[in-house]
Amino acid sequence: MELVETELPGCYHLKSVSQYELVATFMRMQEFYESNIDGIRGVYFSIEEFMDAYAKEHGNFTYFVDWVGFNLSSRIIREFYRKFPVKKLTNREKEFKELIAPILKTRRKFCIIGTFQKLSKKEYSTYEHEMAHGLYFLNKKYKKKMDTMLESLGDFKQPCFDILKKKGYDETVYYDELQAYLATSKYNYLKKKHYTKYISKPLVLEFRKVFLEFKSRM
Repeated sequence: MELVETELPGCYHLKSVSQYELVATFMRMQEFYESNIDGIRGVYFSIEEFMDAYAKEHGNFTYFVDWVGFNLSSRIIREFYRKFPVKKLTNREKEFKELIAPILKTRRKFCIIGTFQKLSKKEYSTYEHEMAHGLYFLNKKYKKKMDTMLESLGDFKQPCFDILKKKGYDETVYYDELQAYLATSKYNYLKKKHYTKYISKPLVLEFRKVFLEFKSRM
């Protein structure tokens, strides 16, 4: 694993050599942050408990192929390591903590995004998606702009949230996830996932425009 600071101040990119390494590192932290499975989000849980719960929810344990990118705020990371005892951490979780130790010591606000290094077009868009999360967390003006645009969707927000719910996201991150998908996904992907039933192409392009404008200022 390699950790580098991105062009967005306060946002760090964890590059893993494989999808397996990436998922093994982030899985419990990400689910601690945003799982929609009862008994998982915000509390301690073992790997076995999560595997059983995920398999029950989805019919099988496919987490290691379902997810290709991750994002965590400094608040979530610190809370995770307070609630998960050192003796209960996996080797990957310990390695991650050691890697970000210098950043944790600063006590400042930051975020970590994670992707794996085989950079195809798909993974590059994943990097942009995670960067959109970084902007949403670290840049108040970006968050305000995106939230305003999402509010303008009115009754069309809920069907989009339902799509996110089916994918496994908790309602606490609907706004963040929807802005990231709309700002960085190709239109054909959004069409395939049925977002375009509720959001017009010009509006999708507007979300993309805002993301690129803020990205250019980094």
